[in-house]
Amino acid sequence: MASRGALVRQDTLREGEMTMDVENTEEACPEGVIVVPKQPIVDGQKRPTGLALRITCSAETDIGGMRENQDDVYIWKDPAGRGVVLCVFDGHGREVGKVAANAARGFLERWLEENFVEICDGNEIEAFRSMFRGANEAVKSQFRCHYESLGDEIEEAPEGFLLKRRRSYGPWLCVFGGSSFSCVCILEDRILTANVGDSSALMACTHGSMRGVAKFRVADLAEGVAENGRIPAELIVENNDRVVMLTADHSPESPHEFNRMKTSHPHHENEKKPRMQMVYDNIGPDKSNCSEIFRLGDDGQPIVTSNGRYWKNVRQEWACLVATPSYARFHDALAFTRSLGDLHLQSYGVSHMPEIYELNLLELAEAVASAKGSGEQAGFAIVAASDGIWDNWVFSDCMAFVLGDAEKSLFAHGLTGEGNVRANQRLMAENKRRAVENFGSQADNATCALAFLEVIVNDG
Repeated sequence: MASRGALVRQDTLREGEMTMDVENTEEACPEGVIVVPKQPIVDGQKRPTGLALRITCSAETDIGGMRENQDDVYIWKDPAGRGVVLCVFDGHGREVGKVAANAARGFLERWLEENFVEICDGNEIEAFRSMFRGANEAVKSQFRCHYESLGDEIEEAPEGFLLKRRRSYGPWLCVFGGSSFSCVCILEDRILTANVGDSSALMACTHGSMRGVAKFRVADLAEGVAENGRIPAELIVENNDRVVMLTADHSPESPHEFNRMKTSHPHHENEKKPRMQMVYDNIGPDKSNCSEIFRLGDDGQPIVTSNGRYWKNVRQEWACLVATPSYARFHDALAFTRSLGDLHLQSYGVSHMPEIYELNLLELAEAVASAKGSGEQAGFAIVAASDGIWDNWVFSDCMAFVLGDAEKSLFAHGLTGEGNVRANQRLMAENKRRAVENFGSQADNATCALAFLEVIVNDG
């Protein structure tokens, strides 16, 4: 039995150097890799600024120690040249985790082709609302198709979740499972992100500081959010001026999520609490004795107790859950508060709607360009990844590993298509080594979309 504070993988199931000229790499880049030789940076009025980005992207995934890979990843370049998109999906659920991630990815491929222009034109709130609502419906529809293909009967409960049974005389069972979904859009004037779940995305710069760059939470689209407008956001990670978190925190330890679910799905007997239980996980299948994450202060606001039982990652974050109340017909739990699918948990307060964040791309580029030396290449790395990556890293250490030191020049080599692939494979190999060391045969699926962005000062 692991002692309190031990590092254990949290089980979320139910019970050679390139010297290519980058300007000529678009035709030669490997299949599945994106190279954008020059994407102009514009200001808020869409006017040229004299700055541009050179962008490369690649995607890698590894099954880890699991029986199947339930992760998925998608990178996409707008044919009209208005941006690049990175998406990561991490499915969960013994029977339909892979189904959920694949269904969401398939929907997104179609959605981007038809609707990406809405994000570019400043209609990102309604665009992301449409994206995540459609992805959730696609997952639900594919769940139905999956079980019907196995010969099961499917019925929808009044609350909206799905029930299945193998024979007409058998008991109805709840369909459990879903997927995280994180979307990073690199546009001409800003970087926009939207996410549900714990597939985080981080960005690091090679020079300067990102502390003074304008960063906003544009909107929170979930039901029950009290303050839903555009508000400033402090996204600096681990007090490192060169690393920012691009995605929202949907941990059960989030006071924001406690208050959201308290408003959208209040407890029947105590309206100061959400209907959903928010608890620290115990090792083993029995969750009846899990301790509560929050106590209420005198002002009624939630206070984190930090009374966890084991750490879920090397950053020593406590393993925690949202779980259905004791009176629920079906008992279910999840390691985060927002998800695609998880239809049963959505009836108790889990949301499939994202938070949207924005960073000013011109300010980012100017901060880096003004700090670099003459002749130096400077810019950013973005890592969008499943928790099979992040569980093994301190955030700043991972981003430093991706960028490399001056002698290794990993950033410069990552600015070719093949160089980006090698950098991504290098990260995956080191992550696998760490995962085996930390979690042994229980190492999780690991997936990464990696982008390098070089800031180019246009001649003249």
